[in-house]
Amino acid sequence: MSSEYRDYVVTAREMKLLEMECIEQQGIASIALMERAAKAAKKVLLDRYSQARVFYVCCGTGGNAGDGFALARLLLSDGYKVKVFIFNEVDSYDGDPRRNLDALIDLGLEPIYIKKSSQIDYYDIPDVYIDALFGIGLSREIVGVYTKVISYLNSSSVPIFSLDIASGLDATTGDIQGVCIKADCTVTFAYAKRGHYLKNGRKYTGQLYIEPIWHENLDKLSDINTYMLNNNAIGALIEKRELDMHKASFGRIGVIAGSLGMVGAAVHSAKAAYECGCGLVTLFADKDVANIAQTLAPNIIVYINEHGPDTFNENVQAKLDEFLKDKDVVILGPGLSTSEYSRKLCSYVQKAFKKPMIVDADALNALAINDITEGSNCILTPHPGEASRILECSTEEVLSEPIESARNISNSTKAVTVLKGNTSIILSAEGITYLNIAGNPALAKGGSGDVLSGIIAAFAARGIAKEKAAALGCFVLGLCAERYTENKSENSLSPEKIIDQLEYILP
Repeated sequence: MSSEYRDYVVTAREMKLLEMECIEQQGIASIALMERAAKAAKKVLLDRYSQARVFYVCCGTGGNAGDGFALARLLLSDGYKVKVFIFNEVDSYDGDPRRNLDALIDLGLEPIYIKKSSQIDYYDIPDVYIDALFGIGLSREIVGVYTKVISYLNSSSVPIFSLDIASGLDATTGDIQGVCIKADCTVTFAYAKRGHYLKNGRKYTGQLYIEPIWHENLDKLSDINTYMLNNNAIGALIEKRELDMHKASFGRIGVIAGSLGMVGAAVHSAKAAYECGCGLVTLFADKDVANIAQTLAPNIIVYINEHGPDTFNENVQAKLDEFLKDKDVVILGPGLSTSEYSRKLCSYVQKAFKKPMIVDADALNALAINDITEGSNCILTPHPGEASRILECSTEEVLSEPIESARNISNSTKAVTVLKGNTSIILSAEGITYLNIAGNPALAKGGSGDVLSGIIAAFAARGIAKEKAAALGCFVLGLCAERYTENKSENSLSPEKIIDQLEYILP
């Protein structure tokens, strides 16, 4: 199995340590790394804005300014019209940034010292503004002239190209440090940063380009535990169907879900699992739900619980034991309702079933109520509201610290947590973390999470490790939405249409 199915995502501190190791162990001077970054940025810039001829580079302080000076020099040498705005005296620059600034001056380009933002308005509008104000090391609120400059650039109709990170965006958390450049696109170096994807990151980063600037044989990479799946993931993680395989080779999934009025949730989970290649999918349901489910999904086996859904007793337990005994994976919760019967049923299944189990929707409410502390076999899939109930905090607190919230759930339950959102966070009890940005707002509809549960279950049933199955499930769901909206409205996506896309996404 290929190990190239995922890419690293780093914090600001991790990036600094990796850069230091590269300089020390690979013998690459810091000025050479800055030059590599500038060359990579120039390639992306000219590919992205192929018709542009006039570039204004806004340089702040530190290494980000040095990248800006180097990029300006390369553009000037290629015959483009370039202006460089600085917001500090020339003598305030030192080290590598000063060397690049001096090289720029040697070419005859004198930087323009801006003391107040209105000065920028004295000059004709460029084709592109290049943001080299603040890099990934920013950890304080932006003040002074920079506040007004960023507001001015954002209010212009000119696209902004950010170097490494949109100035004002915290590279680790995705928080805004007072104000922030709203980039049309960003080129970052070596690895994506967490802040590109978390909280405000995607809104302010724009299109993200990740450009290599060193060889990936650094020892400190072994300390990185945050990843994103890449386009190799499906081929690398999903085993091909061989001639001698049979339906049991692809797992038996049990779905404990659905109630009158919410049968669709159960059907969507079950159908998604089946369409992802699961060998057998069986729904545990009372007679009324079973009759509707079999009409909607004839390929799904139905195991009828003739004792429910009003009373949870020893007879129901016996039926559950019989149902669970040959299952490889269970989906628990979609559309199950919040009745006392459902809560008791969830509690029993969580204790009785020790193989992989996807716990979603109404089962998550039962989890919060029953305070399950041993769920090492579970994959929990809460949205922020459900996560807040599990953690007994506000939804705002979950959103303000999404990785910590997911980590707290996994630490207390020993489960893999999938905190759903525009950037979904998949986190194991061991701390392995995946971020997922595949998808689009078309998924913001009831039923998308039910489909996700089925997709994750199908991958877990194939024997894929729980955190990888969860990350791959989020990735595939997102790709389905992206494919659908290539030529159809985001408003029209439905669970059924997501499932229809699976045949085009999966091998």
